Order: sequence, then C-alpha cells, then structure tokens
Amino acid sequence: MSAKEMSGSMRVKALLRACSPMLAAAVAVMLALPAAMACAPKPPGQPTQGYGSGERYICSSYKRLEKGSFTLGTKVTVFVPSVLKNGSTAPVVIYLHGFMMVAPDIYLAHIRHLTNQGYIVVFPSYNLGGFTGMLRDTDQTKMMERAVRNANTGLAMVAGKADLSDVTIFGHSLGGLLGACWQASGGVRPRAVVLANLATDATAGMPSFVKGLISIKTLDWKRLAPGTTAKAMVLTGTDDKLSGPAQARDLYGYLTGASSRVLYCLQTDKHGDPDLMADHNACISDDGWMPDFIMDLVLGGDGEVDATDWRFYWAALDAALDGRGALTFDMGCWSDGAPVAPVLQLAP
Repeated sequence: MSAKEMSGSMRVKALLRACSPMLAAAVAVMLALPAAMACAPKPPGQPTQGYGSGERYICSSYKRLEKGSFTLGTKVTVFVPSVLKNGSTAPVVIYLHGFMMVAPDIYLAHIRHLTNQGYIVVFPSYNLGGFTGMLRDTDQTKMMERAVRNANTGLAMVAGKADLSDVTIFGHSLGGLLGACWQASGGVRPRAVVLANLATDATAGMPSFVKGLISIKTLDWKRLAPGTTAKAMVLTGTDDKLSGPAQARDLYGYLTGASSRVLYCLQTDKHGDPDLMADHNACISDDGWMPDFIMDLVLGGDGEVDATDWRFYWAALDAALDGRGALTFDMGCWSDGAPVAPVLQLAP
C-alpha cells in the first residue's frame, strides 16, 4: 500500500472512530423511541354513553344513493340508514363539505355515526369537479346556489322518508360559512346549524402561488348570516391556521337572528401519543379512505378518528340533533389519568 493510500485509509478509520459515538447514540435513540411511544399515555376512546357515543345506535348499515356529476357540480350523495329513527321517517342532516373536499368518504366515519342512529344524511357537493374546474370555481355565491339545489335534489330522492320539519345543518370550513347563510339563501329551513372550523376568508393560509392563480368572489355572508333563525353552535380550534378563533368570532357576531348561539374552542393536547390536534381539519374522519400521510400533506390533518371527533365534533352535532343549544363537553382522560385539555367557551 502506498503512503498516499495509507494516509487515506487512516483518515477513513479516524472518521469512523469519530462517528461511532454519534452512530451509537442515533441507534440508541431509534431503539428507544418505540419503547417511549409505547409507554406514552394513550388518548381516551369513544365514550360509552352520552353524546358522541354509540349508545343510540339502532342499526349498522345504510344504502348509498348518488345522483349528478362532480364535473358539472350537480353531485349529491344520500345515505339512508337500514332502520329509520322514527320508523317510517327520519330527521335529516345536510352535511356541507369543506372547499374541494367533494367526496363524502373524507367524512365517512362521522356519516356512519349518524346513520347508525337512524338519521338520513344528505351530502351535496358544491364545487365543480376536476383540478382545472376547481381553479375556475371561485364564486362562493354560485357554490351556495349549487349546495342548496343539490341538497333539494337529494331530499327529493328520499321523499316520504325525510322529515323536512326536522333538518339540521353541519358544515365544515367553507361548508360552515355556507351553513351560516343557508336559510337566507333559500335552503330548507333548519332546526339547528353546527358550524365547524368555518372559513370567512378563503385566502387565509393559502400559498402565495395559489393566490396568484385564483381570485375568490366571497359570499355576502355579513348580509346573509343574520337570516339564520335556528339554534347555532360554532366550533373552532386553537391550532386552526386556516380560519381559527378569529374568523369564528367574526361570524358568530353576525348570527344575530339565531334563537340561540354559542362559540366553543377545542384545545390541542400533546400530553401523550398520539396527540390530539385542534387544527382546521380535526373534524375530518375519513375512516381509512386515504393514507394518513397523504391526508396530512394535502389537507393539513391526518383525518384519524379520535377523541377530537367523538367528544367534540360528533358530540356537538348529537346534542344539536337532540334539541340542545349548548352542552358541557366530556373530553375524557389520558390513560395515565390526566384529563384532556377542556373545551373553551368563547361566547357568549
């Protein structure tokens, strides 16, 4: 071996000796991580009774009816439980999705929770389909019109079964804004509206390059929201970076015609593993329809069904369906006994 080769070999050996402690430490951390995660407190499960639980389940299957086209913006999906809550008829939940979240499968676990209780769920898609269609689809007034029209189509599909005197609106993100304006926009009159992480400003949190591609024509919600006479629950989260408490407070202030109104805020809790995130898409519950990492990358939340669903979003809608205008949330305890961060009441 030449002197030059020996010198190179010695440098490599020296580098390996220097790196070995770091490698050993890295390996130790990697080996310890699963054990640490296994020992971390676990979040509470679905409650055994009360709102958000399966206590009121009367069936476990449903029929899925579809009509219209995603591409043309005429799509509606209706979920009819195998056993209707009132025997031959059932109350209706009109479920308004977030912007571009046109597939009901994104919310399927929540929808199944509702059909298991005997409720009919009408899911009107209001965006034009396809990527280019959605980029062109920037007029929220037209989206509002589509949502109402497609919901009416869905209600007609279950005529005789849907109790039109007992309709509740649940809306997420932009769907929450549409829900606040539903009654004043000619939609079937609701008994209650539950508005989850509603977005009054569609550009908040939007990447700058996307803002350069589209120009949002905002719904005149300040004029329309006061027309809601139903009981209203507004739900937000401390880590909602797309809309958040500020927008929720703003909209809440315009629900002046509501027979009752309340604003609740979910708190993030990272006490254990997995943590409980109060982000914009905490109410998404796709039931495994899309891999978690894709949900997180595309939608800003992994969509797993956890205590934030059962004990906050599902509980709020269950209470509204039960005629309640407000409730005290039971967020449960971590497996080590520590209570989960409580829900905050921001108004009134």
